[in-house]
Amino acid sequence: MAEADELIRKRNALLRETLALEQELRRLDDQCAEASFKEQTRSKTIDLLEQQLHSTINTEITRLNDEHRRLRFRIIHIERDRDAEERRRRAMLHEASRDRECDICLAEFPPSEGIRLMACGCIQHYTCMREMAAAGVNARIFPIKCPRVGCGEEIFESDLMLLFDQDTLDRFYDYTLDIALASQEHLVRCPKPDCTFALICEDERNVMIHCENPDCGYTFC
Repeated sequence: MAEADELIRKRNALLRETLALEQELRRLDDQCAEASFKEQTRSKTIDLLEQQLHSTINTEITRLNDEHRRLRFRIIHIERDRDAEERRRRAMLHEASRDRECDICLAEFPPSEGIRLMACGCIQHYTCMREMAAAGVNARIFPIKCPRVGCGEEIFESDLMLLFDQDTLDRFYDYTLDIALASQEHLVRCPKPDCTFALICEDERNVMIHCENPDCGYTFC
């Protein structure tokens, strides 16, 4: 009887150990399943991140390639423009350094003895241009024009100021004032020397005109 009880006690102990082992096995299976799920999730996450990273890298590479092509084209255009500008600069230096032929005396002169007319850009011999312009003032030939054949642009006053001495410039202003007054029907200029006043004479019956210049006061008919 005692032996049977001992066997029953051992059997029950073995059953409890078996149950405990089964529970531990299930717990381990659950942990393995959870670890496997986490590993699968991590693997999927890594795959997704790798795909996104590859897509971002490919997009950035494409953008950089496009930007590189645009920069290459821009550099090519800049180099072409720079080369063209350099050729123009050299041509201008060559053009500026070579002797020119005067359109007045037909002799050659160095660039340092020339004057570039602002109105047309023509370069003329300064001495000849000065003499020609002064002769035009003396002969009252206005406007004074560029002597180059096919040009004939009126010379700007700023250039005439460089060409004329003070006496010639004063006479130029006097003559141009006379021309301007002659084109106005009721304007007359005081005939007294050194007086530059112009007066309005609307009444043709008034034969005596009194200059209103305080420094003049000349009366003329």
